[in-house]
This record gives sequence, structure tokens and C-alpha cells, in this order.
Amino acid sequence: MADVPGARALYAAGRWSPALDVIEGADDLGADDLEFRATLRYLVGDVTGYFADANDAYRQRVPTDPERAARTAAWLGIMHHLRGETGHRTAWFTRAAELVAAIGECAASAYLQMAPIINDRTPDRALAIATAQEVLAIAVRTGDVDAAALIRQTLGHLLIRVGRVDEGVAMLDDAMLAASSGRLTSPLVELLVASSAMAGYRETQDLERLREWHNTVAQRDERRGAPASADDVRRLYRAELLEAAGDWDAAVREAEKIEDPLVLGDAWYLRGEIARRRGQLGEAEEAYANAEQAGRDPLPGRASARAAAGRSDAVAQLRVALTHVTEPGARARLLPAAVELVCRDGVAVTETDLADASAWTEEFEAYADRIGTRLLRARADQCRARLLLATGDPAGALGRTARAGRTLGVLRMPYERARTHLLAAAAQQALGVPEAAAEETDLAARLLDDLGVGSSPTASSPLSPRESEVLALVAEGATNREIAGRLFLSHRTVDRHVSNILTKLALPSRAAAAAWASQASAGRRASP
Repeated sequence: MADVPGARALYAAGRWSPALDVIEGADDLGADDLEFRATLRYLVGDVTGYFADANDAYRQRVPTDPERAARTAAWLGIMHHLRGETGHRTAWFTRAAELVAAIGECAASAYLQMAPIINDRTPDRALAIATAQEVLAIAVRTGDVDAAALIRQTLGHLLIRVGRVDEGVAMLDDAMLAASSGRLTSPLVELLVASSAMAGYRETQDLERLREWHNTVAQRDERRGAPASADDVRRLYRAELLEAAGDWDAAVREAEKIEDPLVLGDAWYLRGEIARRRGQLGEAEEAYANAEQAGRDPLPGRASARAAAGRSDAVAQLRVALTHVTEPGARARLLPAAVELVCRDGVAVTETDLADASAWTEEFEAYADRIGTRLLRARADQCRARLLLATGDPAGALGRTARAGRTLGVLRMPYERARTHLLAAAAQQALGVPEAAAEETDLAARLLDDLGVGSSPTASSPLSPRESEVLALVAEGATNREIAGRLFLSHRTVDRHVSNILTKLALPSRAAAAAWASQASAGRRASP
């Protein structure tokens, strides 16, 4: 006989692999114990074994406990649904529906109605919300805490996407509390609920909530152990949080370990972003290509990298994307980059460009106001500052950079803070206050040095000899056309050199580059 009590004691202690070893080969398990072993298999990463044991539990229950059998079948349908396995999903939901038709409303009823909306695949969001609310009512009536938590996170996503943000976030928080406080039936359910709820915080760029709940889950996992099936999902969240905090080497190490196809594209995209910010444009391009191959849209990062490499089609890529991307959250990931590339100094800005940048900025500001997270509002201020600089209002830009900088400091995002200081430097330079511009540039350089970007004026220059020549003439106030004449280069080549200089030094404009060059010159004069 299998030592099931011993296995359950090990399970309660978070020792899932030893618990599974105790009952691994048992062939005398009842339905409840088969379901228990199925959960253990999933927790240690044996998904095939999970489905086999859950199937056997279902077959045992059908003759004697059809209500539990219906729940098992519906849950198997949900698991296959989440894995994109439509044939198995349909088969299991059909079995569950047949049992529910015979026995009436039960916990399985909630899962059956949940399936069409759990991944937000319905075009009618109002109907989906109404369905979710009915599913929640069924889950509460039947006392199924797992179904209630799953549908709360689904309802949270739906409410956010129709603009009912406060209600939606409250639903996500409620689901996260259930997933992190031991109220659900197993770590398997906790994993599914927590991963989806945290994806909602990522979508709304709610860095503070993502950090808070990720830390809560991490502390629990440290005490009890983390499901093997959660490794790559949690690793991606951890990598993204490390990247935001400026610990780029650790973020890359985490991303390099990810193999799960569901998050592999996001991992490659993150690696591309870090490489781009370090000026490693070849590595960035390769990472974006791998992200695309894994199913992740490589924009806006690829467009920014190509602009840095001097490619003239970078903005066009974002323009095309913005013509067919309609989901507000997805557009919000593209708009700041589009504004930055159009308003970037050193690139011709036409009236059409400015009109587009203005419309994109207004759209992004409206989205940031609607969602209300501090990171979105800081990025909206950055967009507006860039537009104000491009339209000749550096004083207005300074107000926006000051507010964005304060917020990004609270959020502990050093790279974003550095970029904001450089925007402020460009504004100060345009206002004719070079001393203040130099101070802002120095603040940015210190942050970038800590990140290993190498943009400190006192550090070895990341520029090529030709780029250094171009920068010296930029600092003198020469236009690109004048630089082309003096260095016997084409105008297009000078445009590319200026673009590369701004990227390598992480600077937003020619004015900031001039301030950087001035400070670098002063540093060389002061050195022994």
C-alpha cells in the first residue's frame, strides 16, 4: 500500500518531489489520491503525468460521484484551454456539460461558462463582463474558491480593458490575495491565478503592484518551494523587475534561463532591450529576431534599435504598426517610442511629423490618465517634454521632466531617470543655461555609469574617431549640412553619425550632446 498520509505530510511541508517519490508507482490509489498525485506531478513539471492521473480520477468518479467528476472534467478542459489544446479542451468540456445537464448547477457550471472568456477572446466585452459576473455568482453559490479566484482575475482584465480600471485592479488584487494566502486548494491553482493576475499589472504598467505581489509570492515560495511549472513565468517577471531597477546583468542571467515557449519571446525581447540600451545594436537586432520567431512582436524595441543604426525606415515601422494595432494597452507600448523617434533632434521634423507626434502624445496622455499608474504618467510627461522641445517650448518641457524625474526616482528606475535628466539638459541648453544643462548631464552620466552604459564624460568614450569628430563640430553649433561639408561626407552619413552618437551616449538631442561634449572637454582639461 502506498504511504499516502506520508506523501501528504511531505506535500504540506513543500517537499513535492519527495512526496511524489512516495506514491510514484502506486496502482491502488482512489480518485482523491489520484488527483493529489496529479497535482504533485504538475508541481514538479510532469505535465503529461498530471493529465494521465487526473483522467484516471475522472473515470473513477463518474459512476459514484458525478458532481466531482464534472468538476474534474471541467478543470481538465480549463487546463487544456490554457495550453491552447483545443481538441482536448472541447472533449473535456463536452463530458463535463453532459454530467451537469443531468445533475444541475454545480461547481463545474462555473468552469464551463468561464472557458469562452478566460483568455478574453470574445469581441463583445460587455457580454463577457456580464458572463464573468454570473460565473462569479455560481462559484460563490457552490463554494468553489478556485473558480472564484480564476474568474476574479479574468473579470479584472475585462474591466480594465473597458476603462473600469479601479474595479478591475481591485479584482486582480482580490485574486492575488487568494493565491498568496493559502485560500486555494493547491499550489497549481495558485500558480495559474497569480501568473494571470500579475500579467494584468504588466499590461497596465503598474510596476509598484507587480513588485509588491511578486515579492509576496517569492517570499511564500522561499518558505514552501516554487512549482517547477512556474519557474519560467516567475523568472520572466523577476527579470523584468531587475531590468527596471537597473540590475541588467542579473536580468539577462534570468532571461537566458527561460525555455517555456509561452514566455520565451518576452525573454528574448527583454534581452534585446538591454543590448540596445548598452549600444550593442547587432546583439539587439539578433535578440529581436529571436523574439519575433518565438511569437513576440519585436516593436517598439526593434524600431528604436534601427533608428540608432541610422536606418531611415524605423519610424515607418511604428507608423505601420499603429495603423493596425487597436488594443489600447498594445498601442501604449508603441506610442512613446513613436513620439521619441519623430521628435528626436538631428532628424528632420516635418509639420506632418509634429502633427502625428502631437496626436500620439495626446492619445498616450489620455490612456495614462485613464489607467492612472505612476509609470504611465511619467512616460506621458516624457512624451510631452519631447514634443515641447521639438516645438520650441523648452521651459514647458522642463516642468514635465521635473515631474517625471521625481516619479521615476520613487519607482527606482535609474535608466528612465537618466533619460529624463538628459531631456532636462536639452531644455536647459535651449534656454541658454549651459551650467544647468551640464548639471543635468552629470546626473544622467552618474546613473548611466552605474548601469554600465559608459556614457560618463570622464570615462573612455564609446564613440568611434569619426563620431568624435562629428560630436566636436556639433558642440561648436555646426549643422549637419555644415559638418558634411567640413568633413567631406554626405549629408546622410552625417545624419547617421549623429543618430549613433545620441544612441551610444543615451542622449535625447543635439543640445544634450553638446553639453556632454563640453563637460567631457572640461574633464580632460582638469585631469593630470
